[in-house]
Amino acid sequence: MKDNQPNEQMKPSGHETLSDILAACFFLLFAILMFIGATQFTYKSNMGFITSAGFTPMLLSVLVSVLSVILIIETLKKNKSASLSISEWFKNARGDEAVRRSVALIVMTGIYIVLVGVVNFILITFVFLFVIYYYLQVGRLWRVLLYSAMNTVLIAYIVPTVYQMPLP
Repeated sequence: MKDNQPNEQMKPSGHETLSDILAACFFLLFAILMFIGATQFTYKSNMGFITSAGFTPMLLSVLVSVLSVILIIETLKKNKSASLSISEWFKNARGDEAVRRSVALIVMTGIYIVLVGVVNFILITFVFLFVIYYYLQVGRLWRVLLYSAMNTVLIAYIVPTVYQMPLP
C-alpha cells in the first residue's frame, strides 16, 4: 500500500550547501575570466563581432555567470540556517579520491593553457593528452599513445581546416 503522506524534499546538509556555493563561485570566477579572455580575441569578419571567434565564449561566459548567481541565491534562500563549516568541508574533500583527481586534472589543464603559445602547439597538445589519458588510465600504453596521436591530429589539423581557424 502506498503512504498517503506527501513526499517531503530532504533539506540539504551544510556540506551540500557549501559544496553548491563553492562550485557556483568557482564557475562564476571561471566565467568572468572567460569573458575577459573573449574580449581579447581579434575579429576580422564582414559580419562583425557576432561571427568572430570571441562571440561564443563571451555568450557562454554570460550564461554561466547568470546560472552561477542563480545557484548561489537559491542555495542561500533554501538553507538559511544550514551550517557552512568551511574547514570541515575541506577536510572531507581532501580525503575524497574524486576531488583529488579533479584537482589534479584542473592543475594539468592550467599548465597546458599557460604553455600554449610558449611551446609548439602540436607538441604540447600531444603531451597534455598523453598525460591526461595516462592519468585517467584509458588503457594500455599503446592505446594511450594512439588516442593521444589521433586527437592531436584532430585538434591540430582537422578542426582548424574545417573551421578555417589558425593554430594558437
